[in-house]
Amino acid sequence: MPLKISTTSTALLLYALPQFFIAMATLALLNFTPAFYAGEVGLGMLMISALILVSRASDVITDPLVGALSDRTRSRFGRRKIWIALGAPVFLASMWMLFHPSETAGGAYFLVWFVLVFFGLTLVQLPYVSWGAELSRDYNVRTKIVSAREVMGGVGSIAAIMITVWLALGEETRLGPALHIISIALLITTPILLALTFLLPQTLSGTIPEPSRHEGSVFRNRHFRWYMLVVFLIYIGITPGGAMNYFLFGNVYNRPELYSINLLACWGVSLLGLAFWTRLATRIPKHKALALALIWSLLLTAMVPLAGWILGAWGALAASCMSAFSLGAILALPYSVFADVIDLDALKTGEARTGRFMAVGGIVLKLALTVGTALSFALPGLFGFEPTQDNDATALLAVAGTFSWLPAVFYLPAALLIWKWPLGPEEVAANRRALDAQHASRPETGHL
Repeated sequence: MPLKISTTSTALLLYALPQFFIAMATLALLNFTPAFYAGEVGLGMLMISALILVSRASDVITDPLVGALSDRTRSRFGRRKIWIALGAPVFLASMWMLFHPSETAGGAYFLVWFVLVFFGLTLVQLPYVSWGAELSRDYNVRTKIVSAREVMGGVGSIAAIMITVWLALGEETRLGPALHIISIALLITTPILLALTFLLPQTLSGTIPEPSRHEGSVFRNRHFRWYMLVVFLIYIGITPGGAMNYFLFGNVYNRPELYSINLLACWGVSLLGLAFWTRLATRIPKHKALALALIWSLLLTAMVPLAGWILGAWGALAASCMSAFSLGAILALPYSVFADVIDLDALKTGEARTGRFMAVGGIVLKLALTVGTALSFALPGLFGFEPTQDNDATALLAVAGTFSWLPAVFYLPAALLIWKWPLGPEEVAANRRALDAQHASRPETGHL
């Protein structure tokens, strides 16, 4: 008997499961892998910065292609599931190669496998997120759906961090062994979790809009342009903390064992905070809750060097964890807002372009992560920082400043922009009623 999605159903849990391995992989790819290749493999900060920038050029082709194909695919398995199943082997094989470089591996090796692993992840993640945007048109339920997904993602991220904590307890602070164990964990969990998620029905409430044949650019949508600018700024601001965390505790404070402890504590605090921000987003417009979450994060993150100067490494760790209280909201709430943008487009065009919107959104998101990561590695590198050598005070200050102050440069304008967002609860409810009337006026047989 088909499962019905509700905020308390087993179906909601089943949908969220893949985010466990997606988050585990993403954390390792963005936080551990660049630092591993810059330090332990020996490529250096500026080379890693340049290679990460080059690697994302392929997204301009692959993401729109996957989004369009996902929208238009018709099969008895549904239009989303088949692409997720095809992408998983590509992702897992490329991830294994990237996490296990040979002794002669250089920049070309990193570039090839970094591109391929993100292509595999796109094949999985883009249809998966598109599917989630179609689960409900209810303003508050959408917030709870993305919150459930991000909670599962938080569990996956914590699982990856726990591996580094376990190794650190044995006085192993290198990233290579951690990446090896993470790759084995991903090989085991990915097929199991996908098999469980595929138990979900192909459709919810019987129908969804037909795949789009509307070829107009999604950037003609004013709300989409506004939203994408906010997301671009947010995700550039997110990256310095993850990119510089390893060097902040390992090189600035000379306490490499605190790196994994800080990551674990931050993710734990972010999960606790997500419940607060999700509840707040049902009491006030969710875009204003997101703006407040960004302000909280930028203020507390900027305090990390001062806390470290007064209290040492543990003070920096405490300030970092306090800033993470809003991280879950910063990751989850934009997806809920995005679903409202897609509904408005469907109302205007009469067609569902979810996959195409998610594809373009994915390009912008990955471009932001690329720019943020490259910038985070380039700034300390320009001031002479290298993780394998002794660094002067200027180089170490560049690491601390990149970690603490760079996010505010992007979070502040993002908060101001999203505060003025025009799609509040009343507008979204009106759009949903109009969409329901539009759907009721003609028969549809879509697939998820």
